Amino acid sequence: MKKFLVMLCMLTCIFGLTACDSEQTLKESDIANAEKAELISANMALPYLCTFSDDAMADEYLEEYTKEEMAYVAESMFYTFLSTYGSDLQSAGISYVYVDGAAFLSGITSFNSAFDTIGELKEIGEVSSEVKGEEIVVTVDVVGSKGNATAEFIYKNDIFLTMEAAALNPSATMGDMMTKAGLNTLLGMGTVFTVLILISLLISAMGLIPKLQGKAKKKETVETSKEVKTKTEVSVDNTIAQIIEKEELSDNLELVAVIAAAIAAYEGAASTDGFVVRSVRRIRR
Repeated sequence: MKKFLVMLCMLTCIFGLTACDSEQTLKESDIANAEKAELISANMALPYLCTFSDDAMADEYLEEYTKEEMAYVAESMFYTFLSTYGSDLQSAGISYVYVDGAAFLSGITSFNSAFDTIGELKEIGEVSSEVKGEEIVVTVDVVGSKGNATAEFIYKNDIFLTMEAAALNPSATMGDMMTKAGLNTLLGMGTVFTVLILISLLISAMGLIPKLQGKAKKKETVETSKEVKTKTEVSVDNTIAQIIEKEELSDNLELVAVIAAAIAAYEGAASTDGFVVRSVRRIRR
């Protein structure tokens, strides 16, 4: 049992040393690539992209070149620079720079937009890099006439060190951050108070609903009363007319009976049967 434990410990130590050796070798390779990426960014990529602060030049490149053509143009420019002025870069093992054309076109757009904010380039500051697995991220501090910014370049972590992204990000000052925070606060508070005011108006409007309903009901009641009263008045008038008509008719019947009786007496008839009224004339006296 003891021999087995001893063998297990020895194997663990051997594998651990092997892993440490390979990790150390990988880190040395990463460090070398990171140093090359820093040199490319600070000495070639950044100065070249800074020339696109000119709007006319940026528009010309963006309109005329495809991503394949842009890759060729950038790589040719870098190769010319290395052949003419890049002795220090060549001594560091940099003989060619590979570029992704789409990334370089987006970098032109980013740099051109950022210079509208930071103004003219004054100084290139600290350069740093970070290895993130298969990528190397290089950041370069940039000082402008109106403000500062950070240039960021991303390279593929291999022997080619292909530039996969480029951007210039203006740095926010304390005043900018405070202004932004104040605007966000005002916007949030304004939204809350606006919603509260709307809720208050809705609650107030709810109290008017019963009053409106009462007025409508009262109006309906008044109109119904007027209609009933009108119908009643018409009915009363009709009744009165009928009564008057009946009274007039009854008066005429009595008068007719009296006249008929007088005629029968004058004629010596026993009854008024057989009498026929031929005409009626008014006697003028």
